[in-house]
Amino acid sequence: MGPPKPVNEAARLGALLGYNVLDTPPEPSFDRITAMVCRVLDVPISLVGLIDDERQWFKSCVGLGATQTDRDVTFCSYTILDDATLVVPDATKDPRFAENPAVTGEPFVRAYAGAPLITPDGFRIGTLCAIGMKPREFTATQLATLRDLSAVVIDELELRRHSRLFEKITTLAPNMVYMMDLRSRRVTWKSRPMQDLLGFELDDLTLEGLSVNMPPDEAKRAAANLERALGLPDGQIHETTYRVHGAGGQRWMLVRSTPFSRDPGGKLTELLCVATDVSPLKLAEQRVQESEQALAGRVEVLEAILETAGEGILVADENAQIIIANPLARDVTGRMPGDSLRLELNKNLARNFYEPDGESPFPAEKLPLVNALRGIPSNNVEMMVKTPAFPDGVYLMSTGRPVVDREGVVRGGVVTLSDVTALRRMQDRLAELAITDELTRLPNRRALRDRLELLAAEAHRGRRFSLAIVDIDHFKNVNDTHGHAIGDEVLIAVAKTLRDSIRRSDMVARMGDEEFCVLQTDIDSELMTMLTERLRAAVEAIAEPVRITASFGVCHSSKTIEPTALLQHADQALYAAKRDGRNRVVVA
Repeated sequence: MGPPKPVNEAARLGALLGYNVLDTPPEPSFDRITAMVCRVLDVPISLVGLIDDERQWFKSCVGLGATQTDRDVTFCSYTILDDATLVVPDATKDPRFAENPAVTGEPFVRAYAGAPLITPDGFRIGTLCAIGMKPREFTATQLATLRDLSAVVIDELELRRHSRLFEKITTLAPNMVYMMDLRSRRVTWKSRPMQDLLGFELDDLTLEGLSVNMPPDEAKRAAANLERALGLPDGQIHETTYRVHGAGGQRWMLVRSTPFSRDPGGKLTELLCVATDVSPLKLAEQRVQESEQALAGRVEVLEAILETAGEGILVADENAQIIIANPLARDVTGRMPGDSLRLELNKNLARNFYEPDGESPFPAEKLPLVNALRGIPSNNVEMMVKTPAFPDGVYLMSTGRPVVDREGVVRGGVVTLSDVTALRRMQDRLAELAITDELTRLPNRRALRDRLELLAAEAHRGRRFSLAIVDIDHFKNVNDTHGHAIGDEVLIAVAKTLRDSIRRSDMVARMGDEEFCVLQTDIDSELMTMLTERLRAAVEAIAEPVRITASFGVCHSSKTIEPTALLQHADQALYAAKRDGRNRVVVA
């Protein structure tokens, strides 16, 4: 009979799934925690285990080759039944575990200590545990450290969650994003463009503080709209437009709000808001509505205003003739005031426009102007345009609104075009940083893992490759003797030496601290040994900033070996090189 399940099992599973972490690749931040547990509690095995419906899945695992186990045979299923740390000095004498397959067979578990992973809302979603193969007691200090580290695991999960939030909000709007905590009625997170546009600091700003920067009638309407937003079901969006006192005067903000998180009772606790500056659009709409009968005679005045707008603005009448096109709109569309689009509406109006991938043609029926002239508003439509003015392409976020008279007849359309190229470039840069070591500019452990998985797949088809783990000898002494600044220079020098000593088709990555990894493809084992010896000699020849040596552990691929096993074999060879005197190459 397996362990019982918590009384709040359904809500507990919901809290676990909310982190979106199950079956994700290993991450150094979690691996460092399990490695620390092994050191501090002096155990060979440590796990960050997340308890799913039928299994325990390991986000990080030291000392055990598996990635998951059945839930009904894991010690951790008992740990999540209580907030306290579960300690088992000798599993063979505990009736709950004496017949457990992990106790009676490999890995012959004897001692166990597990601290539950408790979310901020009080759900126990898994454990951080230490496992030993001999009966033993754990000290109070060790158990306290284990509990503290379990809280760090939750902090890392929360950080991943908020990173996913950032990725979500950057797809919603390029301009202003903020998170409203409805319990404290404070802005707890905001994007910088909002602060720059509004012209005042938002750090720890309350909802009431935000309303101070609105005209009284707008503040009252904002409070009423917030109450309506509180009743939104998940997945629905509340949209409204406010006037605010911003930098340079009054501005119009289109605010879209949606529920983000709730407490265990289902009460909304956080509201995600995306605000877009629609002042140019609002101004254009007002001008068009106010001058409905005399629009043509006032075009010059409106165009003079729009010439200074920071966004592209294009206005067309009901006959699809362009009335207004400011400089950016003219550059990105190639259309001028007076041009008629009637013949192009269902044909080639979308020429030069592409999907955000820059390759797929953008459908004409999705263009905000086309929909505006049909009476359909469009919000935050992303596209790329390539014109003589932008031969390499520019990314745009476009919004469209129909201009409707009092009888509900569409009299034209207004479109704004925001250049979000810089944001896209920043996103690409962030993606690059995610796989690059900041100090050495080498690929990091994540990039190494991706390359290893690719090479392992090719190894199944017969391609050969070899892996060498490089460890700088006595690197701690360098830091202790010369300081961390010199230590960093040594790391940079070793990285450059290794990178300059391999082929462009091969790879050198920094695994962490003073460890590097060299991947070389399409060479036999004898040649790899010779080339690795050359690498060792090249490192030994480094004279500045200080002389150092390095030990190398080498492993060659086979059709059956997996990346994790390959790293383990190379690591064992490295250990042998260090044990036999360092500054040498040992082949697994």
